[in-house]
Formats: sequence, structure tokens, C-alpha cells
Amino acid sequence: MKHLGLLINELNPTSLGLLFSGFLLVFLAIITIGRKKNWSISILFVASICLGFGFALIDPFFHIWDEQYHALVAKNLLANPLEPRLFLHSPLNTDYTDWTRNEVWLHKQPLSLWQIALSIGIFGKSVLAVRIPSILFHALLVFPIYRMGKLVYNQKSGIIAAIIFTLLNYPLELAAGVFTADHVDVSFLFYITLSGWAWFEYQDSKSKKWLVLIGVFSGFAVLTKWLVGLLVYAGFGLVTLLYDFRKKNMLDLFSALLITVLIAAPWQLNCWINFPSEFAHEMAYNSKHLFEVIEDHGGDWRFYWDNISLIYKSGLIIQLVIVLSLISLIFSSVNLRHKLFLLTTIFFPYLFFSIAATKMDSFLVIVIPLVTVVVVGETSKLSNLISLFVRSAKLKTIARTVFLVYISFVLINPKKIVQNHLFAEDFDPTHRLQRIAINEFISTYAFPENEKVALFNADMQLRKNIVWMFYKDIAAYNHRLYGEDKWKLLDDGYTIYIVKELEGSETTKYLVEKHPVHNE
Repeated sequence: MKHLGLLINELNPTSLGLLFSGFLLVFLAIITIGRKKNWSISILFVASICLGFGFALIDPFFHIWDEQYHALVAKNLLANPLEPRLFLHSPLNTDYTDWTRNEVWLHKQPLSLWQIALSIGIFGKSVLAVRIPSILFHALLVFPIYRMGKLVYNQKSGIIAAIIFTLLNYPLELAAGVFTADHVDVSFLFYITLSGWAWFEYQDSKSKKWLVLIGVFSGFAVLTKWLVGLLVYAGFGLVTLLYDFRKKNMLDLFSALLITVLIAAPWQLNCWINFPSEFAHEMAYNSKHLFEVIEDHGGDWRFYWDNISLIYKSGLIIQLVIVLSLISLIFSSVNLRHKLFLLTTIFFPYLFFSIAATKMDSFLVIVIPLVTVVVVGETSKLSNLISLFVRSAKLKTIARTVFLVYISFVLINPKKIVQNHLFAEDFDPTHRLQRIAINEFISTYAFPENEKVALFNADMQLRKNIVWMFYKDIAAYNHRLYGEDKWKLLDDGYTIYIVKELEGSETTKYLVEKHPVHNE
């Protein structure tokens, strides 16, 4: 209750109102389960939109590290969608082997960045515009999760799985830009889930349109975060080999895979031709994740076991529920093809990323929808046991509603929201005030028109040069101005500005001054 009180007292009214509205709509979706089933999932979509915007509006500034880099590259894509750039123009030397200060930026595949660019183009250069695609994708996921739950188990399981996903704290925080890879991972989660959903629909109907969609969505996933986007083919391939090993079915599998290749390959070809050095470096860098600990992101064999508590909810009981549900699935009466697909597409990423030397918290968010469907479907069997003792349909509905509301509150996790936002950065509340003030200062500062600006000393620790370049079409650098740089900039027609920090304010104020050379 203490953390709930902090949220009520500290959150801005808009964010608090959206979170409260989202939670009420989830409650409405819960009480309509079994009555107006079609309304439940539609209400849940609106609830997810409210929750997504509620989370996204808590922090009116870009998070370090990844979100601000993704925002800047996306903004620069508006100038040329086929040439991702960190520096729109850099008169000084850059380093293509360092993704934090290179020029042509191929550190991530382009699709999620194109989506953010489109949002910025529509809504303008703002923190919220960067987060809108993730909010929308997070909300849209309730529909494929619902359908997969319905196809594998039943309609009620599908709705409950969608409710649980909607309220999970970790995906909402990804959509708000808090965790590493932020909007890229939300997009990756979205397309991988859609490719899995298309496979279930294909199994149910055998319609060729679902084969096309498997290939399209998997291709989009590859264009978001590279080869793990092919995950659907691990399950699809194994099911085909063990249960459907006929010429027609093999042709279906390879037809879908061909569509994926046709979608993903042109971008790789574009990069190979136009940016050979940068492309070769990034491909080599990607492969290093398997054998080397990159940027101190390492861990032992228990890393992803412990990671379950971070992504879902802390506590041994959550880990045990997931493991026991997966074991239960092995012996359940679920369709054998569905069962093999689910087990393969859940276990393969856990095995692959556990073997890889580089380990990161968000690598396994891609299996959250499938894990949620299995846990809900398998644990719902307990309700059948309860039915043996509780005959009253009204009592069972009340019990289910109370339980789901309690679980909803646990999953949304007010304590985590407080820790991730209000008292982030080692629980120093003044740091948050500084970040808000700095973003406001940078976004509203105006340089003289028609000046080619080079800005220096933009703060190494917070990488604010990235934020400066998002809001202003300038070249900005964290480091101080060096003599040789000054003369090159002057020769190239740049006006040099220096950022100075003014002490004596809890929110930190800045002064931007022209370099004295311009007054000589």
C-alpha cells in the first residue's frame, strides 16, 4: 500500500488517470468473461492502450542508454529511410566500430526504427511520439494471444492469458523505454508472436494465406532484430518432420521460409553494397554474442532462471508454476502438433541464450505470450478440481473474479513502477527532476536560424549530445572542444557552441554560449 500511495501522490495526473482507467477496464474485461466474450477482448485492447500511455507518460524524458539512440536514428531516417545515421552530419571523425559514436548506424535492423520514424513524422519530435508504436503493438498483442489460447485450449483461457499479458509490468516498461532495447524488443516480440499465431491459424484451417503471413511476420521479425526472428520455423520445422513429413507439407514450410528471405534479404543487400565496412563489423559483432561477453552483459547458467522473476514476478512460486505448467503440457491432452510447437518455441530460445556468452534481461521477452498461454491453460485445470467442491456457478464466478483482480494488482506491480521511475538512479529523487528539467531545456532551446551548429561539452555521463541532436539538427559532442577540431569546424563554416552547467539548483541549469572565437 505504501507504493500505491507514492504513485497516487507523485505521478502526474494524466499518467495516473490513464493507469487507473486501464485497471478499471481490465476489471470490466474480467467480469464480462463468460458473458459477452467478444466484448471482453475489445475492452482489454482499450485497457492496454490506457496502460501503455499511462506508463509512457510517467517519464517525460528519454531513458539511458538505448531509447535515446533509437529515437535519434529513427528521427534521422526521415531524411533518408535507406541510410540510418546517428549523426545526420558530423564534421569531425566518427568511429564505425562504436555504436555510440558512429555515423552510419547499423547496430539494429531497421524496421522498428522505421516505425518510430513514421510516428515522429506524424506526431512531431517528442518523447511520446517515439513510444507510440510500442504502445500500439503492446495493445494489439491481446488479439493473437487470445486466439492462440483459444485454439490450443479454449476461449476462456485465451481471454485470461491476454489479461495477464496486458498487466505484466516488464513489457509495459519496455514500451515506456525503460529497459535495454526498449522499442526494438517490443517490435520483435510483436512480430515473433504474430508469426506463431499465424502458424496456429494455419494448423487450424490449412489456408495458404496463413502460410504467407507466417513468412511475412517472420521476415518482419528478422528485419527487427536479426536471425532469432526465424523462431517460428523451429517449431514449424520440427512438427513437419515428425508429424507431417510429406512433399506438400515440406513445400509449404519452404514457401513460408522463402517469403521470409525475400522480405529480409533486400535490406542486408543494401547495407552490404552501400555500407560494406559498417555492415561487416555489425555482422561480426552479432556473432560475438555467442562466444564473448559483450559490454559486460554476462552471467552463469542460472541467469535466465533468475530472469523469470524479473520478467514475470519475483518469487520462487512463479518460477515453479511456469516449470510445472510446461511439464504438465507434456502429459496433457493438447493437440500433439500444438504441444510440440509450444515446447520447441519456448525451450529453444532458453537453451540458445543460456549457451550464448552474452546474456541480457530482455532476450527472452519473445516467449512471454507462449509461456502465458501455457501457464493459463494448464493451471485452469485446477478450476475443474474446484468445481468438484463448489457447485454454485455464481460462487465460482465470484472466486475467479476476485482471484484475477488480485493477480492483476500483483502483476502491474506498483513497487516496480516506483523503483523504475520515481526513485530510479539508485533511489535519488533529485536525479529524476534533473532529467525532466534537462529534457525541457534542450527541447525548447532555439539556435539562430541558418547556422551550422557544432555543440560541445554536452555531458559525457548522460550522453545528452544524443538528446540535443534529436531535438535540433546540429552536430553535438559530449567531449570538450579541442584546438584542432576548432579550426576544422571554422573552416567548414560551423558556429561553435559550448554547454556550461550552472550550479546551485536541484534540477541543474545549463547555459549555452557561442565560442569566444565568434566574437573576435
